[in-house]
Amino acid sequence: MNQGSPPKASKAFLWVVLGVAGVILFGALFLVVLGGYLYLKDERLREDAQADALELAKLVAACGVPLPESTGPVPAEVPKKPYHGTPVDWSQPAFTCTAARFSPHQPQLYRFRWVRDSENSGRVVADSDADFDGEADTTIEVRVQCAAGSCRARSPSVTSQF
Repeated sequence: MNQGSPPKASKAFLWVVLGVAGVILFGALFLVVLGGYLYLKDERLREDAQADALELAKLVAACGVPLPESTGPVPAEVPKKPYHGTPVDWSQPAFTCTAARFSPHQPQLYRFRWVRDSENSGRVVADSDADFDGEADTTIEVRVQCAAGSCRARSPSVTSQF
């Protein structure tokens, strides 16, 4: 027997350890990449929803004083999958008080509604359910304030439970 080389059992054990370590390393790298992708996708969806909420708030602000009454949410429930709305969804008075019409840029993963706080203020609220448990966990609000007969939308604010 050759004294310089380790026994075959030791070589086999070494290859098993290296194989397991490789699988663990590959799995960890895969999870990091997947997590990064999902994070970036969520950020892009939130940015799109902020743009839609701001656009909707500007349209409601253009209605002027008194601001329109509150609306029901579109869609009625927080979407669990992309919601493809129709023009009928956006036919409530707050959404039709000007000649311009609102339509989200892509299928909705957020539920939108207008909430009138007073004749001179209100807010567009957009809710999403990122973990699909049926409860809203991310909310975007765009306030509309009126002064001296002129109404304007503020910058969106985001609150998230993540």
